[in-house]
Amino acid sequence: LGLWFYEVAGLSWATRKVAAALFATPPTGSHAEALAHFEAAEALSPGFYLKNQVCLAKCSLALKDKPAARRWLASAAAMAPKSADDEASLAEAKKLLASL
Repeated sequence: LGLWFYEVAGLSWATRKVAAALFATPPTGSHAEALAHFEAAEALSPGFYLKNQVCLAKCSLALKDKPAARRWLASAAAMAPKSADDEASLAEAKKLLASL
């Protein structure tokens, strides 16, 4: 659910207008809502999914909270990948962390 809110929050103005033309009510979402969902998932099972921590960091960056983003990225970068998805998320975490 957090990823859905994150993606909707990042829609461009043009995409929102197209969605408004296709749907009676275009989808809405915010980075704050996405963050709340990612935090809830992390609270249920801390460290369960490397990508969740990367998403927490990306939401924090979108909300201009660099210290929180750094903490989440450092945590993600310290995790051992368990799948190809984790390896991609780990690479993304390291790249984002290096850019801060």
